Amino acid sequence: HRRASRSWLATMAAVRTCHLSDLLVGVPFTASDIRGLERAWQLWEHFPPLSSDAADAPGLLYLFNGRCAGNSSAAALACERVQQQVEGGTRVGGRRAFGRVVLAQAGLAGRSDAYDKLRSSADWTMGPNNMFHRLLQQARRLGYGHLLQLEPDVLPIRAGWLDRAACLAAHSDAWVIGSALHANCSRDGQTGACESELPERFAYHINGNAIYAVGDPAFTAYAKAARNGPLRKLPFDLALHVLRDGRTQPARRRLLHRFQHSSFVVNMGTQLPDVAALRESLPNAFLVHSSAYASLTDPELRALFLAGRAVPGRALFLAGPAASGRPSADAATGLDVSALRAAAGADRTAVVAFVAGVQYAPLCANFVAHAQRAAVRRLVLVALDAPSLAMARESGLPAVDATRLVSLPDGGSDAFGSAAFFAINGARYLALLQMLRAGFSLFVLDLDVVLLRDPLAWLAGRGPAVAELDLMIQSDARDGVSTRETDPGLVTSRLGLPPGTGWTYANGGVFFCRATPGTIGLFDRVWSRLSAARTPPNEQDVLNRELAAAAALRWALLPADAFPNGFVYFYRPLGAPEPPVLVHANWINGVRDKVYHLREAGLWAVG
Repeated sequence: HRRASRSWLATMAAVRTCHLSDLLVGVPFTASDIRGLERAWQLWEHFPPLSSDAADAPGLLYLFNGRCAGNSSAAALACERVQQQVEGGTRVGGRRAFGRVVLAQAGLAGRSDAYDKLRSSADWTMGPNNMFHRLLQQARRLGYGHLLQLEPDVLPIRAGWLDRAACLAAHSDAWVIGSALHANCSRDGQTGACESELPERFAYHINGNAIYAVGDPAFTAYAKAARNGPLRKLPFDLALHVLRDGRTQPARRRLLHRFQHSSFVVNMGTQLPDVAALRESLPNAFLVHSSAYASLTDPELRALFLAGRAVPGRALFLAGPAASGRPSADAATGLDVSALRAAAGADRTAVVAFVAGVQYAPLCANFVAHAQRAAVRRLVLVALDAPSLAMARESGLPAVDATRLVSLPDGGSDAFGSAAFFAINGARYLALLQMLRAGFSLFVLDLDVVLLRDPLAWLAGRGPAVAELDLMIQSDARDGVSTRETDPGLVTSRLGLPPGTGWTYANGGVFFCRATPGTIGLFDRVWSRLSAARTPPNEQDVLNRELAAAAALRWALLPADAFPNGFVYFYRPLGAPEPPVLVHANWINGVRDKVYHLREAGLWAVG
């Protein structure tokens, strides 16, 4: 009995050996991924792949999507940079991490290389699909049993991540080992909405950054069926998941163990992860996938991963109030608020208007002229790009230089719905956050606003009820009486709110916010959603979704008769007994049409 027991223990020890040389790390990349790769390499040095030197180290394959010697200079430079890394050797973090390192070319072009997150064609994901299947082929051809696919936006949070991957592969007969989406929602590339309820068919699929049993002929046949069958135009990870649905129930049951969910690599989608919290809550997590890393500067990324601390002024990691109880300015952002401080006075309250895009120059001139007519004293322009900074300074008004906070599309856009339009409107929130954190309460206005009275004087006459609110914001509803929108396309499809109830849809171009933890938290969350998106979303929808979820925030709508939006003022007037405080020329697309309507209404003050 003792001899049999020793034999059994010896057999189990042999089975549990983690064969590092059986594993290939596959890194697909394009010319635009070099910055991401360089940042990943830096973190590999801090979190070495292996815990010690290994004689049987894994392989590493970089697969370029096109041809290195093609017509694009960017392709040549990208391949040259990766080749330098390949020639740099197999050691990472002072240890031998890889047995061999190879750069290969997929040679994709045209439709076969397409990746369009707006899904404007049926072939929108052919590029990543082809890259994945090329990696599977390369891994089999090189004789590996398992492939760990790591896109450039997969980063380590612990050392020894290759040790862990090799052991996971050795101890499982699963075909795919990886993570479903851990974030609370997934951002839609077309609408920018963050959807918490995914289609049931896809909701639990394993993300493509995973371990694959490339040496198993049964998996090879299954992957080929996903690639060549009716699911071939789905993203490859979804196709592998959905392919099971077409099988009989007994066949689906037998396939369950072939797809193993694991926290080894955590898929956060478009959400920026809290690395310190992940380390604490998921002790077996070694890698984290997130497209939001691209929105961070190098110092912010290092702070997030290496120091385990908040990222100053960025998304989910905004610092709270200073010890004194008053929000403090964040020196790391470089935002000089001296002009704002001088204008705001002792109570640190001012009117601010954001300036971005040279095409808004006529509206800026009209805005300034009306503000001067209305004797608005505590007014500051906040410039988000260099041409706008020059324009703001020429106006004679105090100007805050916020050009270093954000990078905007050249020239911007005045076309509602365009990515550049949403980028400009979204960028305001980072500058706003910094000013709130510096302790300033602000009446925020768009440039297509016509000031007829001083909004701060209006506030001062409202009494203590207004003083208790964190936020007062303009209604963007077409009905100025009910101030509610009931359109299912807005309320349900875009905002994700229950049908039939309607919503007090707010406008992000006119509002007063006090420097309180409530408003800082609100705009922190808004900026988090905006900065994590690869395609700029509709920032006003993001704001309204956060307002709907902000149960503790003390907020109210500004009265529509005193602060009418463009639809109410131009198309469905309320017939108020006295002139409004301001008129907002929204609901009108483009500077040219705005100017026309303002001229016709007698609200154009410049030549």
